[in-house]
Amino acid sequence: MVEDSNIVQLSPNEVKYPLLISLYGETKKGKTFFGASFPNVVLLDFPPVVWKFKGVEIDRSAISRSVGEGFRSIFSPTWKSDGSVGWISKVPNFDFKNQYKFIKSWQEFQMAIEHARLFAESIPDGDGKCWVVIDDTNRWRGIEVYNWTEKNQGKWPAPNQFGQITQMMQGEITSIQEFANVLLISRMVKNFDTGEYGPQVYPTGSDYLADASIEIRNELDSNKKLIQVIEVHSNGHDFVCSPGYCTKIVNPTPVEVLTSLKIPMELW
Repeated sequence: MVEDSNIVQLSPNEVKYPLLISLYGETKKGKTFFGASFPNVVLLDFPPVVWKFKGVEIDRSAISRSVGEGFRSIFSPTWKSDGSVGWISKVPNFDFKNQYKFIKSWQEFQMAIEHARLFAESIPDGDGKCWVVIDDTNRWRGIEVYNWTEKNQGKWPAPNQFGQITQMMQGEITSIQEFANVLLISRMVKNFDTGEYGPQVYPTGSDYLADASIEIRNELDSNKKLIQVIEVHSNGHDFVCSPGYCTKIVNPTPVEVLTSLKIPMELW
């Protein structure tokens, strides 16, 4: 119901709007730890891929591992009294079994999506939404391209077929958004013409479709102390010229970022 341009009598349960956040930054700036700190998160960690001329390979050494590179960003080793090594989560209450998945193939990606769906269904009412974190989009794209070549007898995709792969990735995001919010983690790469770093986000155009695009980086404060900063590049939930529009969050948590972006709590 609309009265005097204000929406009334609309309960939170009547609003179904899955969020898409694009996060990027240079290497080793805290992207994975930040992503793992989202509430009710399932983090999908992808192996390194090797891009060649008309070819892509999954890093063989990574395939033999039980965990990916993201694991070290979330867990710290601890030595027990008997001399054995255990692992403690750096993120409070992060459950390795239920909230971390190392993806080695396209088939495992599909299984991880289904696992995340079941995890989302297990969240009690009123405890927020599930977040699926894809870390990172370049490696995810490598898995998708590798799967395409496997299905097509090793042929390299033509330009229009790369477009089909992009559409398939966008469709998989939509599938996840049926039950969860999505955080895409992407790297930043150096432009050899300008020497500047810029985001490499996949599937192409996702940063424009996202509710917000944010960059994570480190800088020195006035006391020469290293701090972590989230810089807001776009935010669909607040007008850029409105009073109080947020452009920078210092030493942020995901909840502080979502709140600063003025995204309604009912959506996350």
